[in-house]
Amino acid sequence: MYYTSRLAGIAIALLLGITIALADNNGAIAAKDVGTSTIVCAESEVLVMVLAEAHGAFPSAADSATLIEARAACANGHVRDAMRLYDRLVTNLRRSLAQDGEH
Repeated sequence: MYYTSRLAGIAIALLLGITIALADNNGAIAAKDVGTSTIVCAESEVLVMVLAEAHGAFPSAADSATLIEARAACANGHVRDAMRLYDRLVTNLRRSLAQDGEH
């Protein structure tokens, strides 16, 4: 439990840092939507990485493939599709962590 809460604290600190860094550079980005989608994708990426670290690895190869799809969707500006994929990853990782905690 302590390990998971510590990871959550680290994730919040990383998200805050990314948000501040991207907000400072937001003036250099031509389209405001691009800056917003970059922040959303970065936040989701950090959350997934923290959960994967807490688990020790991705529960399945399919989750690794989903992460690659989510990253590609973000890179191509398809934020809604990316968020759907990131949400699926978060759900799978949380479920797997809960099952690990029961054993």
